[in-house]
Amino acid sequence: MRDEELIEAALFVAGEPVSEKKLKKIIGSLVKTQRAIEHLIYEYRERETALEIIELDKKYVMQLKPEYSKAVEKIAPREISAPALRTLAIIAYHQPITQRELVKIRGNTIYDHIPELKEKNLIKTEPQGRTQIITTGTNFPQYFNLTTNDPQKIREKMIELTKTDQNNQANHPHRKKPQILTTPMYESLLKHCGIQNFKVTKTLYTQPETTEELKTAKIVILNHGYGKRLKNHYTGKIIEVNGATFEDLINSMEKLKEIGNKERINEKITAIKEMKKDWTEKTLTITTPVTPQTEMATKIARELRLPISTHGKKIAPDHNNTKNAEIIIPTHQKGIDIIERINTRYKNITNQIKKIEKENMAKKRSEK
Repeated sequence: MRDEELIEAALFVAGEPVSEKKLKKIIGSLVKTQRAIEHLIYEYRERETALEIIELDKKYVMQLKPEYSKAVEKIAPREISAPALRTLAIIAYHQPITQRELVKIRGNTIYDHIPELKEKNLIKTEPQGRTQIITTGTNFPQYFNLTTNDPQKIREKMIELTKTDQNNQANHPHRKKPQILTTPMYESLLKHCGIQNFKVTKTLYTQPETTEELKTAKIVILNHGYGKRLKNHYTGKIIEVNGATFEDLINSMEKLKEIGNKERINEKITAIKEMKKDWTEKTLTITTPVTPQTEMATKIARELRLPISTHGKKIAPDHNNTKNAEIIIPTHQKGIDIIERINTRYKNITNQIKKIEKENMAKKRSEK
């Protein structure tokens, strides 16, 4: 049985954020646990599923994607508020779930949602010690056009409805064309921000004058520095973003709040800040100074808090003239999620530096 499968099972059964320490007890090794979590997070990002695994305050949770609750909202009665619908979706998927567990996932706002949902018999509660057990109520099936209140059938039906809704959006002949245009590099960024109505093109940088999608796009999201050229061929709104560092990613997500899911973006920003903090802790032992050769290299060195000196090891991106650079920053990482891209980049850089330090140490020993 794969480590990833054990982690997946643990998160599913828990129905709430689980600490790395608890997950380690299942796998046995902290390193293997961390690696399995990273792989599992990436696997879920690539799957066509209503679930995702994210990090929240150094804990990991399996939860419904925001688009799941949106699909439920479209088929549910309008008198139910959108926040309450999202809470209901969590209950429907994780039932039976304790009120304490629900608070950990959705926050204290559930205390406003539970009375609303109970009044409509969409949920029912039973006392259990100092908390309550929550499940779907007698009116839940008819509200959502289901024929059963069986928890597993509800999960299956909800996922089916989500996929059907997504397919209808893609195939409806009278559906409006995508209003947002971006490049392959930032496709995963838009998904992280809960932005759905967008199209990806590979010609935005190379042939903007012949890019047909520009004729219907109202917003274009592209790499910082390319907006000036695009203005010669496009009169709509341009949002320039960047993904070289975690700080870049945070700033880009802040920009995208105006068109994305603010709640989802705030959650992602919190997780990214933790990743950034973890990396600065991992590089505390590095003593080898570096000399950045480009602006990108400078930003990365500063974010990782590497020692910077004019007499350090030269560090530069792989797309620059790197003949004289001792440390190469990988940039051509196609098909990788943007967050995973930065994690992989930082791991590559720190490994190169640690290799240099190891070689220097071995050299000093041999000279003695």
